[in-house]
Amino acid sequence: MNTPASLPWSDSATARETDLGAWLEETASDPVVVAIMHTEAFRRLHDVAFLGALDYTHRLFLPRAQRSRAAHSLHVAALANYVACGRDYPPALRQHLVIAALLHDIGHPPLSHSSEAALQACTGYGHHEASARIIRGEVRIGRELNALLQNVADVPFLLNLLDQQIGGTTGGDLFVGRMNIDTFDGIARSLDCLEPGLPPLCRLATARAALVDTRRDAAALAILDEFWERKNLVYTQFIRQPLGILADQASRQFFAHTDDGQAVVEEDFYAGETHWRHKYPGLFEGLAQLQRSQLPAWLSDEDFEVEFRGYFVDGEKSFPERYRLIRSSQQAQASALLAKLEPDEEPQRERNPAYRDFLHDYPHIARARRHSEAVVQRIRADLQALVDTSPRRDRLSVVATGSYGREEACTESDLDYFILLDGCSAEHIRKEKTQIKRVVDRYIARQTSDSGLFGGEATQDFAPLVEHIGGSQDSNPSLTRRMLLLLEGRSLYGDQRFASLRRQLMAAYICKGSRDKSISRFLLNDVIRYYRTISTDVQHKACVDQRDWGLRSIKLKFSRKLLYFAAIIAIAETASEPARDARIERMLTLLELPALERIHAIASATPAEQTSAALAAKTREIFAIYEFFLRQISDPAKRRELADLREDNREESELYMELRACSKTFTRCLVDWLRVKYAQEHPIHNALLF
Repeated sequence: MNTPASLPWSDSATARETDLGAWLEETASDPVVVAIMHTEAFRRLHDVAFLGALDYTHRLFLPRAQRSRAAHSLHVAALANYVACGRDYPPALRQHLVIAALLHDIGHPPLSHSSEAALQACTGYGHHEASARIIRGEVRIGRELNALLQNVADVPFLLNLLDQQIGGTTGGDLFVGRMNIDTFDGIARSLDCLEPGLPPLCRLATARAALVDTRRDAAALAILDEFWERKNLVYTQFIRQPLGILADQASRQFFAHTDDGQAVVEEDFYAGETHWRHKYPGLFEGLAQLQRSQLPAWLSDEDFEVEFRGYFVDGEKSFPERYRLIRSSQQAQASALLAKLEPDEEPQRERNPAYRDFLHDYPHIARARRHSEAVVQRIRADLQALVDTSPRRDRLSVVATGSYGREEACTESDLDYFILLDGCSAEHIRKEKTQIKRVVDRYIARQTSDSGLFGGEATQDFAPLVEHIGGSQDSNPSLTRRMLLLLEGRSLYGDQRFASLRRQLMAAYICKGSRDKSISRFLLNDVIRYYRTISTDVQHKACVDQRDWGLRSIKLKFSRKLLYFAAIIAIAETASEPARDARIERMLTLLELPALERIHAIASATPAEQTSAALAAKTREIFAIYEFFLRQISDPAKRRELADLREDNREESELYMELRACSKTFTRCLVDWLRVKYAQEHPIHNALLF
């Protein structure tokens, strides 16, 4: 196995979440680790929520198994393994660090930190001492673990590591200080639970920048700065927001004044949450009430003290002084905090429940859709707050295209966007361009390509798009932006302007005097021209610029082809409209749907007497193939392999050749779908040829 010390910095810095998998697998397969994880003491952690009471009050986005102290502990152990390898520690020390990391939370009570005060009040000690008692075998649940450790480890050394009594030369710094492996996973896991729209923190890159690489250059500091800012986000936006404060306060106060009829005893803190839900149902009913923006009757409204923490980066300082922690406190009341909560909202209405249910069989498509929607919603909200103060806010619209426009993005995706201008120049929106780019960079880790078509400096005056269609002044960039605006564009800002300009553009294609009940040939011809242009462009770039050739080629064979096909069937669907205005409305309605959803909608809306098993089968075949495509390119390692591939050595890549063969089947499916859906006499078939 490559150790981090043997990897180039660029490989580690661009590592993504899946790269931790190999370290998790190696760590979890170690015989000693396996034995520890099978002990009663460790198994209990599967029933202890990592986020404590917040697990019962907040909407969370990770499955239950990944929200436990057990999952967190294994990830911290994998990070210890990673750092120990990077430092070239001897095997014995490496194993002790892994064991200590695996056991660092072994004493956490049910509800984790939320019940820490109750643990202290009942026993006189906190979860650190509880961990030590378990490891020393002083409580019943720890005896099995202690007997195991006596045979495989230096128990006093483990305890000193966890008590932060060991120096950095032997790995003690992995567990102490502001940059430690516990916190690296803790913040990443919290964000995965609470804010899935953000690009995930790379635990490996953060651990390397803080604990392995000693250069502390600009690249390393950028990684650590991002971690520190994300830590601030977790504390300020979740843990110390009103609902988080109320959840913790409810847990403390319940045990201080419990009237459930059963006294709290020391053994309760070595149990799991299943036991607590049976013994203390009132506590969990109270947390459920908080989730509904209601105060439990037993929650006192007396003043209590709340500590606030802020984590700030001082860019003028070097490591580690640049990472500052500021504490403050103030008095709060439960009723006042409740008043600050958002009203209990109805769940966001699913725009197409039938399509959501259909996607149950295609998890990568469904996941990409959810990720795309979450990121776009956050960008839209931030842009609304920033750009709304601009005097030119009514003259611009920010348009997303590409994978986010098609709702098939993953964390590896960049965001193709441009600023559409109507009545102002790019020179007049310099400040707005900076604001827009800052918001996009906040949520999108990968930078857009340097083609100039998209990104913070990409602006497009609307007038030439509509006035020069097909003319000598209609450039390839204009054609590309016009087609993407129509076929996959999504508004990030300026919804009304976006809709108005899109309608004007459609009206230019479906001209006055267009024959009723006919194909919109002007639009179809430009769609065909666009598809042929980008096909030629990929070949041109293969000759003069080999960058990302393999990825570009595969995207052409799948996502670009799908976009082309979805445009064709939208045009085919409007052929029977009796009037120009009706055709424009129908086209705009269809183009509001991303390409895959459009295919499903058209197939599902076919009159019952025309519906055939063949059309349903072809629709599912299209989705199955596209599911395979998305699964491959959402894998960071496979995506990187395709991006690094050159045309002249493509046959050496089994991945590329498999995808290429699959794309041919995809093409046949699309052709078959078109023939099954539209009868031979339908004008679309003739219009595509002549």
